[in-house]
Amino acid sequence: MIVSFQRRAASNASKRLGSSLLRSFSSSDTDTDLLEIQRIYQLQRSHEYEVARSTAEERKANLHRIHDAVWSSRDDIHLALNKDKGNHAAEVDVSDIYPIIHETKHVQRHLTKWMKPQRVPTPLALLGTSSWIYHEPKGVALIMSPWNFPFNLTLGPLVSAVAAGNCAILKPSEMTPYSSSLIRKIVGEVFDEKEVAVIEGGVETSTNLLAQPFNHIFILDHL
Repeated sequence: MIVSFQRRAASNASKRLGSSLLRSFSSSDTDTDLLEIQRIYQLQRSHEYEVARSTAEERKANLHRIHDAVWSSRDDIHLALNKDKGNHAAEVDVSDIYPIIHETKHVQRHLTKWMKPQRVPTPLALLGTSSWIYHEPKGVALIMSPWNFPFNLTLGPLVSAVAAGNCAILKPSEMTPYSSSLIRKIVGEVFDEKEVAVIEGGVETSTNLLAQPFNHIFILDHL
């Protein structure tokens, strides 16, 4: 009886999560309008210097929120990838959840050191001076991810972009619509769109995004 009850409870939870994802997907299965893309891009442009001035502690706080949002959405991620690709929950943990959790923890541990200026040797011709490398944000980044590991290959690069003090627009693959909608929900709970936004759509959306003058474009394609 206990086993039967647990199975029914799990089934009911899956149905509730499935309904939520279906409602989310039903409103995001078309291309995003060019004017909306330009609005979000310009919004991030106007905010990029504020993000660039963020401290190590502020960036680590954002990384911690990504970590918590992904971990608390674990069941939803399992369901989304099962609907999109038929993945088993254990496979999803290994391929799409644990790598993000590890990445956020690793970056949080080292970010303060990484942000410090690095002294380097000075050429003899410049004797009497000192040389340093200063790590500066690039500005507004575009992250376009493939369908095979949609959470890992979207939120993983986002960890790096946030750690470096950039704004970012994410474009998940239209081939995994449930995952794409869930990524948008997770990101929307953590960030204001003036810092990080998710734009969904197909080829037309991708083309319009690539027409914007981003400071950095991160693309992973799976043939």
